Amino acid sequence: MCDAPTTLGRAEHVFVPDAVGRLMRASGEFPWMPRAPADTGGPLRLWCEAGRARVHSHYHLSVYGKFEAAKVEQLGAIAQLIQLHDESP
Repeated sequence: MCDAPTTLGRAEHVFVPDAVGRLMRASGEFPWMPRAPADTGGPLRLWCEAGRARVHSHYHLSVYGKFEAAKVEQLGAIAQLIQLHDESP
């Protein structure tokens, strides 16, 4: 069960890198954080979803080298989410 919306307030999209999500879970302070994010078939994986709130997993912004292309694709997906949010009534 994901009770993230109760801890995230009105946020619709939250972005948490994989290593950070694992540390959050290990801390015990975020019991709603699963062991690993779910594959969505797109560039962003999903830690948790409930109602309108979604906690996305992405590469840390400092990633480079062989993961650079995937990071850029994830940033494009984040930009699309922001654009869709800005266009919604």
